[in-house]
Amino acid sequence: MFDARSLAPVAEPALRRLFAETPRRIQRLHRDDRGTLWVSHDRGMLRAEERKGRWLLDTQTYAGVKGPTPLIRSLPGGDVWVSTGSMLYRLRPYDPPARMDQPEPVLVSLLNGRTNSTIPLAGRPKGDLGRFTYAENSLQFQFFSGSYGTMRPSTYEFRFGDGVWRPSATGSSVLLPDLPEGRYRLQVRTIDDMGSAGPVANFRMEIGAPWYRSWSAYALYPILVAGLVFGVYRFSVRRVRRRQAELESQVVERTVALRAAMDRLQLETQTNATLAERNRLAAEIHDSLEQGFTGLSLQLETTAGLPDCPPPVRSGLTAALSMVGYCRKEIRHAIQGLHSPILGSEDLGTAITHIVRQLVPSSVQAAVRIEGEVCRIDSATEHHLLRIAQEALANAVKHAGAKRIDVVLGFSATSLNLSVSDDGCGFDPESVEGGAQGRFGLPSFRNRAAKIGGTVRIASRPGTGTVIFVCVPYSHMTETKRNQ
Repeated sequence: MFDARSLAPVAEPALRRLFAETPRRIQRLHRDDRGTLWVSHDRGMLRAEERKGRWLLDTQTYAGVKGPTPLIRSLPGGDVWVSTGSMLYRLRPYDPPARMDQPEPVLVSLLNGRTNSTIPLAGRPKGDLGRFTYAENSLQFQFFSGSYGTMRPSTYEFRFGDGVWRPSATGSSVLLPDLPEGRYRLQVRTIDDMGSAGPVANFRMEIGAPWYRSWSAYALYPILVAGLVFGVYRFSVRRVRRRQAELESQVVERTVALRAAMDRLQLETQTNATLAERNRLAAEIHDSLEQGFTGLSLQLETTAGLPDCPPPVRSGLTAALSMVGYCRKEIRHAIQGLHSPILGSEDLGTAITHIVRQLVPSSVQAAVRIEGEVCRIDSATEHHLLRIAQEALANAVKHAGAKRIDVVLGFSATSLNLSVSDDGCGFDPESVEGGAQGRFGLPSFRNRAAKIGGTVRIASRPGTGTVIFVCVPYSHMTETKRNQ
């Protein structure tokens, strides 16, 4: 250090203490007539006065003078002039207090940072803010420095517990966002322009845990997990039972379908075996009895034609020939009833067409018509319907003297229908229904229809022709096959 007048170095222990106690870097010193030191530093000025070996620093009175290292000069009479280069100040010195300590910060308001709503402070003990819910874990503290003695606003610092002091970025407010649950001790202080810290204000508070981390939630979690496991178990059991019921239902349905298929297969096998046996019997009868009756007829005719045959013998032989001829006709009818080779390779409609061509002479107009959508029917029904049509055609040609015959085979939604109508002489069905001769084959119609679960209606009157109508429901065909 040098004296400004003599430019000689001087040793000033008191000034060295001043340099050590001042938080700012001192650039210039000026002592007025009263012995007061006016200090210029890098951000302004302050006044220092030594009393009883201790420096009293006034950093607040002239805090409004801003500028790096201002030039300070005192005049006789006590006036002090300060130049910052852009401003010129005139100061009137006065005796400062013994020491200007900074007051403790005062909490004036508390806000919920999420909703920006005010949290009441009334009823809360000083320094103890109490407990806040997790929804209130963002808090904004608004402080007052505690005095209007300074011309510059104070800077606030805060920390939790014994942590590091951090400056507040919002002036006199301290924002604490998203605090985790737990207990806190918040400390707040002010820092003046010289960097000295004021008294510390302490605040205690607690942030509650969210509901899903509370003790009641932890107690409820095992119940919820158990309920979830039980629900999954019940759902799995119901699903397994439903699947098992579906499988059992499918097994029952398939079993019923399999039994029905086996019944149909068995019935078809029996029907085919019956038809095959009928064909075999027809062939055996044709090859044995028919041939035998043919040979017997030739022998009787030869014997009856001998010249020396007595008339009584010839008369007996003639009667025997008539009986043989009748037996041959009956055998032919029986063979026709047993054997139906047309159905072996054709359907029912085609077989009826062939029968019409064989039995109806060219002088009679005959027509066969198929109605509806043709569907597959069992062989027994085909056989009996073919024989009913054959007998009806034979009666219309031989006995009714018909000039026109119409045959209709109809496939409806529920039944199979056969109709044979002619314009012949007609008859009275009631008078011939139980006749022994069976001229029109009515008992044969009804017997065959009954075998396949069908019904026969005969409409005829003398001179008006005849209509024979046979109806076989589809639902009765299977039952008929079982009965056969």
